[in-house]
Amino acid sequence: MNASIRFVVWGGMPLASLLADWLGTAIGVVPTLWTGVVGSVVTVLPVLAIDRVMARSGTTPHSSSRTPLTG
Repeated sequence: MNASIRFVVWGGMPLASLLADWLGTAIGVVPTLWTGVVGSVVTVLPVLAIDRVMARSGTTPHSSSRTPLTG
């Protein structure tokens, strides 16, 4: 499983690098950076949506009977 995740994450980096190079040339560096910021925020949205769905169904780790760790 770990190797598969690493393959997907590290395998996408060269493609993202080529895309960023092309965008930087086509629209400029600053708009390309903002495009990256927007893309990063958009990738988080499904994770937040899943968390909200799980919270409604009562299956979040927060609803378990375990006591929180205290330090």
